[in-house]
Amino acid sequence: MYLSDLFDVPGELNWSRLDLYEILNTKTKIEWSQTANKAIGKFEIDSVDYTIELESGTYRQYNFINISFYRGNEEYELGLDTRNPAKVLGAIINGVLEKLQEFNYDAIVFAAANNIERRMSFYNRLADRFKKNFAQVVRNVNGANGKFTVLIASSVKKADRDEFVNAVISTEKS
Repeated sequence: MYLSDLFDVPGELNWSRLDLYEILNTKTKIEWSQTANKAIGKFEIDSVDYTIELESGTYRQYNFINISFYRGNEEYELGLDTRNPAKVLGAIINGVLEKLQEFNYDAIVFAAANNIERRMSFYNRLADRFKKNFAQVVRNVNGANGKFTVLIASSVKKADRDEFVNAVISTEKS
């Protein structure tokens, strides 16, 4: 089996053919604004507007960040029609990593409410990029509004993790 067999699915984005250099090194100017519980970042790649949202929440003494992003005013999907998906992915990853340094959090949440399987496939790959700083990654958790992947820091006690995940997905709007 080749690595490309794991990532390439006919009719979908060919992950193994994305330019890894561009993913790791693409940085773009992101204009961040802040609301009560949400940081909103806007940027442009190849004349297309994108938005990143980092929404904070709390459960007991634990803080979490829900990460979402979209193209224009639509739900974002990294797909075949994205002109330079590696560049967009790199801008999102590097922009989020930089902005997260300003937050105190115990978990990161990725939620999909529509086009669930395709989006969760992407979110799980994105979670892999962040997981080195977390004690546990809980993938594809079913919730009332969709599926979730939750990265949990070691600051969340092992005994509290399942309850924490259930509380986080029950508070998500997706």
